[in-house]
Amino acid sequence: MPHEVYISPNKNSQGASWNFNGDVEKPTFSPSIVVVLKYGDPSRPARRCHSFVREGLIEFLGGCTHSLKGKTVGLGEFDG
Repeated sequence: MPHEVYISPNKNSQGASWNFNGDVEKPTFSPSIVVVLKYGDPSRPARRCHSFVREGLIEFLGGCTHSLKGKTVGLGEFDG
């Protein structure tokens, strides 16, 4: 699923914001992006996505709990 990032000086509800290189064709955001989806049902484990977006590529890190873990894909190469 798509993730929202807030460009500095704007901040999300947790107070986080990211730097953006200004390139809409090959964007880079820093620092890394972490999204945790918690369910109301304690029997369902939380889902986690940790990634870097650099020069238009998403690098999904080892802490992800989904099928893109460890892969690098272009921004338009996934079904969100």
